[in-house]
Amino acid sequence: MTSGERRESRREQIIRAGFAELCDRGYEATTIADIARRAGISQGAMYRHFSGKRELLDEVFDYGVERMWDKIEPEELLSAADPADAVIAERISEAGRRLFQLLDEEPDLLRLLIVESTAIDPELRMRAVGVENILISYLAPMLAATRQARSPELPPSVDSDVVARMLVALLAPGLAASMADRFSGERRERFIESARIFIENGIFTEGDSGDGEK
Repeated sequence: MTSGERRESRREQIIRAGFAELCDRGYEATTIADIARRAGISQGAMYRHFSGKRELLDEVFDYGVERMWDKIEPEELLSAADPADAVIAERISEAGRRLFQLLDEEPDLLRLLIVESTAIDPELRMRAVGVENILISYLAPMLAATRQARSPELPPSVDSDVVARMLVALLAPGLAASMADRFSGERRERFIESARIFIENGIFTEGDSGDGEK
């Protein structure tokens, strides 16, 4: 192993240790000494790679986002979907189920990414918004293509980007309730099913024209 490879390996070791400590203790309660101890190195060695806890947090945030994407696989679920597919709403619902499953398996991961990180400073808050925008970038074109494939006679009056943001926001109350341990598995499924019905009937079907004719 070259010196560059050893340095990169040590850096990754520190990031994983930082991730574990921040998930366990939270940002404010975690010290550089805690992270160094978990990584099995001295504090001096830590500072050869990172100037401090805040710089390390940026790398930990990216590491956490990668773990989240690996679990949810939104690109596999949403980008490859056929716009005319009858189960398109179910694919979106499945993304929600995977997010809830991740919350069960790694609750501290989502707390770190969604709650703790956004409260630290505006820069990190904007990075969290960037993660949301990535998910929206998968959803919006798929919604537009699906709506056109199913109802080509409808005018493109609905902004698919806005609708995608609404769908992402739709999950927020359920996630918040689950993080507070107020959402059982049965209630989660009802929540997701309600979202699926909303997508099917509110986005992909033509509503009342509102012209008053009977």
